[in-house]
Amino acid sequence: MFGHIGAPIQKEYTWGGKLSKDAEEITWNPMDEDDQEDEDFIYNHCLFLKQVVLGDDAKEGERNIVEVETTNWNSKKLTTPICSLKLDLQENCPLDITLLPPCKLRLKSGSGPIYLTGTHAMEIEEDEEYTMNESTDVEEISMSELKGKKRPASAQKNGAKKVSKRKVENGENGTDEDEEEEEEEEEEEEEDTEEDEEEEMEEDAKVEEEDEEEEEEEDEEEEDKEEETKQKKKDKKKETARGGKRSTRKK
Repeated sequence: MFGHIGAPIQKEYTWGGKLSKDAEEITWNPMDEDDQEDEDFIYNHCLFLKQVVLGDDAKEGERNIVEVETTNWNSKKLTTPICSLKLDLQENCPLDITLLPPCKLRLKSGSGPIYLTGTHAMEIEEDEEYTMNESTDVEEISMSELKGKKRPASAQKNGAKKVSKRKVENGENGTDEDEEEEEEEEEEEEEDTEEDEEEEMEEDAKVEEEDEEEEEEEDEEEEDKEEETKQKKKDKKKETARGGKRSTRKK
């Protein structure tokens, strides 16, 4: 068993590969090897390419191109070059590429040799279905052992109480009771969630009402200001008209 249930174990290994005229392609798919491993565990693999180096016996003036064939985020095939090396010009290239299996590394142009290095990361976790089945088997064995044991005669003489049928049934049907408790907890959580949503809706409605009231008050204030402005203009006109009449009378 690997550690605690649900706690995956991570391991890292150095990875290396060589591309040449005689071996122009590398297929990386450790998932095929997992078929021989323990079926009670799930293996997740990842390849981090770190560097590619041109061999010292490469041909002068020859351009060597390496490409990778993998899949993108929506599981579509993706083929793209990752480096171009040439003797006396660029003989090595650092990489920062993450690949998931299955993938292929290919010498697209040139005869190499080209050496690739990286890190093979592996995560191992227990299969939940296996763990549940195993725990169920352990419970069944424990119950059968309890049923097979007889109470000592001394306990019967001392008037020890017999276990009621209800308790035995509860012991045998512990799984059903656990399921009922889980259902009740889920129902309570749903009720709490609904109450929280209702409270949020009520708060939102209050905020909207307050905003509307503020807007109405602002509109009313603006209308009052407009009316005051109009009234002032009217008063000024009246005063102007009265002043004109008085001047004509004096004349």
